[in-house]
Amino acid sequence: MNELILSFFEEGNKMKGTTLYHLLRGRRTNSVLVYGFFHGVLPYLGAFPKLDESLIKKILTYHCSKGFLKEDKGEYLLTDKGRRALEKNPFRFPEIDYFSFGKTAHTNWRLVKFAIQVVSYLSYSENEYLPIETSPYYTIQVKNWLRRQERKQLSVQIKTELTAIFQQLSDTQAAFLSNQFSGRQIDGAVAYQLLPDSMQEFPYNQLFEDEAIHAFFRCLKELPESALYELVKEGLKQNYNQSVRQTIRLFLQGATKEQVMQVRHIKESTINDHLIEWSILDESFPFQQFISKETEEQLRQLNSPILTWQYREINQRFSLSYDSFRLFQIREYRKKGRK
Repeated sequence: MNELILSFFEEGNKMKGTTLYHLLRGRRTNSVLVYGFFHGVLPYLGAFPKLDESLIKKILTYHCSKGFLKEDKGEYLLTDKGRRALEKNPFRFPEIDYFSFGKTAHTNWRLVKFAIQVVSYLSYSENEYLPIETSPYYTIQVKNWLRRQERKQLSVQIKTELTAIFQQLSDTQAAFLSNQFSGRQIDGAVAYQLLPDSMQEFPYNQLFEDEAIHAFFRCLKELPESALYELVKEGLKQNYNQSVRQTIRLFLQGATKEQVMQVRHIKESTINDHLIEWSILDESFPFQQFISKETEEQLRQLNSPILTWQYREINQRFSLSYDSFRLFQIREYRKKGRK
């Protein structure tokens, strides 16, 4: 866990220990989302929902005592010594994405594995076997899914889809996931039996498994016409704030902010929070629809780095709305901050 926490400071920005704690626990407030986005740690949102705050404080104190971090009024910054330590022992899980997949990743993965088992036996016209899932949640969904499929070609189609996905994953990830599949004359292994020796301890075991599953669903989302995507698409949607999705739907239908407030009976501040979360979620977010020309002209006068901007200070100078300020900042960070 020590190495993971230190890796969050790799970008060199100051980070608050309390906010990092809330992010890892999965507190989905606007401030946490924005913080995670700007500091490159949003993919870990909700990675450790049972995390104890005292553990975070202990780890941060340890890194400060070793000279890896420097603390100032609750904010922590990576030192040169800490950077050298990260370079020597890099902590890399680049495809981790709890923000997009964390809530339902394991449920959806169980659904995929069960569907593959069912299709395997159906391809041999066999109905007598021990199912890996017996809960109605899984059995009903797979039954309904099968009714919508062309069964004669389904096994071939599933094989083609899995091949396309696994070709995009690393060999290690593909082997780890595929060896969990069960079917006719095949019993899949349990995930912990397939972990590499270097990934046996927490949090490596959790992160290795979750990264492979997240990568699988990221690739599956690129196949929206596939049978497997149809199986889990509703489950994938559950990863996102449902209230935000309702707001997005109204805006895409052409509603104004005032109309959305009236239809949904929510405050303007809530709408603004939804807009900011939407802009973080979706790289095709229509920024031009919500950032006025006046705001554009005002904020383009600033020469300081984007991440140093403080709304209170800038608002005293220009008098602009918080949502337009934050949306401009998010857009410019996407264009410049990640180059």
